[in-house]
Amino acid sequence: MLFSVTGFSQKFFGPVDKNMFNLALSKTPLTAIAGSTWLFRPVVQISAIEFLLTNPVQVASFSSLGTGVSYVHFIEQNGEPYANLGINALVLFTENPGGTEAAKLSFALSVSALQFVNVGVGYSLKDKKAFILTGITINFN
Repeated sequence: MLFSVTGFSQKFFGPVDKNMFNLALSKTPLTAIAGSTWLFRPVVQISAIEFLLTNPVQVASFSSLGTGVSYVHFIEQNGEPYANLGINALVLFTENPGGTEAAKLSFALSVSALQFVNVGVGYSLKDKKAFILTGITINFN
């Protein structure tokens, strides 16, 4: 029940401001005691390095970007909400994001820390192989 109240008590698009953070805290008493809360946020992922798990391992840099949804932990820092941890479900468009070829899809689950740094795992539909990714996430906080 706490999960659903937190998820529906927020504005999904737009930055998390002090009022939104305080509203989320007031809706869930357990998080108010801890001074932190979890919120759903849209997320954009830019992959810095992907390690495709083949034999031998293939490495690609800046080879994908995508979007998805993130479940982000917010704390109060200097009077403002700060995203210190997030779990992301992503759909990535791979292989030459700036080109004009057909999109090659991948799905990934990742963890964000310190608001931007991201590490995760995924599955490439084109290669039918798993991969490990590192990158940067922007979750519109």
